[in-house]
Amino acid sequence: MPVFFIGPNERDLIERTRQALPNAIFPEEGLPEGAPDGPLLVSALGHHLKAAVANDSGFGHMLALPQIPLVLLFGRHSPAKYAPNTPMLCPLWAENYGGRALNLIPYEAVEAALLEALSAPTDNHPAAPASLLAPKDSTC
Repeated sequence: MPVFFIGPNERDLIERTRQALPNAIFPEEGLPEGAPDGPLLVSALGHHLKAAVANDSGFGHMLALPQIPLVLLFGRHSPAKYAPNTPMLCPLWAENYGGRALNLIPYEAVEAALLEALSAPTDNHPAAPASLLAPKDSTC
């Protein structure tokens, strides 16, 4: 089941995402006043996710804490320098696809990395990829 952590500047995406994925969960939607949200909620719920896809952001790094399979998308910053130290990380760097904008990373590369992450054994964390700069033609 897809789960989306939507930041305050992305609330306008909820309805469009819900139309495309009616079974999706938005944990921050409808929280009572004063309930933990943002990084606290991501940290708490991350342990319940089978895998995650995120951009190189605070949320992305919070999703590294529970050490679940994580596909992390890098744009301007090098994953060699900024990737979190987590055992099941698949960093995809936009520079390998022609520039620094995240939209240069093809959907197919993200999908392949996520499918591989979802098939990873959960009881035995594999070693991190030898290269943090995943080549264009392979998944992690």
